[in-house]
Order: sequence, then structure tokens, then C-alpha cells
Amino acid sequence: MLSLGFSKWEVYVYIIVPQTFLSSILALLNEFVTLLKDTSIAYAIGAKEMFTLAIDIANARMEYSISLISVSIIYLAICLLVSSISIYLVIKLKDMGLGMPW
Repeated sequence: MLSLGFSKWEVYVYIIVPQTFLSSILALLNEFVTLLKDTSIAYAIGAKEMFTLAIDIANARMEYSISLISVSIIYLAICLLVSSISIYLVIKLKDMGLGMPW
């Protein structure tokens, strides 16, 4: 790479980091969706998260269906948004000749 006029630092900044970012962005989005789905597991260890707060509100108001349906819709919206961004990126990267060959 030094023969192209790049220093070691420029090789990392302009060549290596962009390639690794493009190849890892889809895996990172997939991990984000999995993490979001698994946050309800945090309820088992006592951490306050969206589902736990919905249960607390439902207990206070004695209206379980409204709060739980609301949380379900929020989870669904976030997962669909991240999944659609991931699909969009797959299509764009494939059009650019980058990313996975599927």
C-alpha cells in the first residue's frame, strides 16, 4: 500500500476501515434486533425495561390489555424499522458490488 503513496495510517483510514465497516454493518443491525427482542429477558433479573414499566402501569391502572398491546406495537415498530433498514442496506450494498453475495 505504501507504493500507492499512502502512509500506514491512511491505508487504515481510507481502505481497511471502510471495507470492514461495510461488511460488518449488517451483522451489527442483526445483533441490535436480537438484543431488542431479548431485552424482555431483563425482566427475569429485575432490570427495569419497557415491558416491566408497562406491567407496573397496568397494575396501577388495572388495564392490562392497553399497556401490553402498546408495548407490543412499540417493539414491533422498532424491529420492523431496523429490519427494513437492514434490507435496504443489503440491496444498496449489493448494487454497489459490496456486501454478501446473497
